[in-house]
Amino acid sequence: MARDGGRPGLARFRRVPRERGRCRPTRGQALVEFAMVVPLFFMVMFGLIDLGRYVYTANALNQATREAARYGTVPSWAAECPAGVSPVARDGCVSATTVGRLAGVDRGAVVVTVACQRLDARTGAMGTVAIDGCRTNDVLVVTSRTTFTLLTPLVAQFLGSQQIDGLTQMTVN
Repeated sequence: MARDGGRPGLARFRRVPRERGRCRPTRGQALVEFAMVVPLFFMVMFGLIDLGRYVYTANALNQATREAARYGTVPSWAAECPAGVSPVARDGCVSATTVGRLAGVDRGAVVVTVACQRLDARTGAMGTVAIDGCRTNDVLVVTSRTTFTLLTPLVAQFLGSQQIDGLTQMTVN
């Protein structure tokens, strides 16, 4: 009769005697490893979430300034000024359009500046012009800025709050 009790296929499951001192009990080892790895895992995970939020906020600011600059450079900007802007001025309408186009960003924390620049024919340098005097072939500059606060506690202590800027320069039609 075979050592496996005569039943086929059980030979590979028979018990192998342990040698003394070769195997140590590993009770609790998985728990200790888990406790060591989990904080690092969560730091990386929340760091990636913060990175995604940062990129989204920067992209949202740039997109909003791009749309507002395009709005402010077309001749029909005064007719399409957002409601509630009084008096109807180019900088007020462009600022309201910038803030209105932001999605997923704290609109109260966004600071928008609108400027007009003109090329000086004598010196070849760009000079700032009053926004009311902005005309065709001038450059409308729309800038937006907000403060970004990280969610990850340890990383936020080291990096603190970050300023994110959105900038668009567009020629007035």
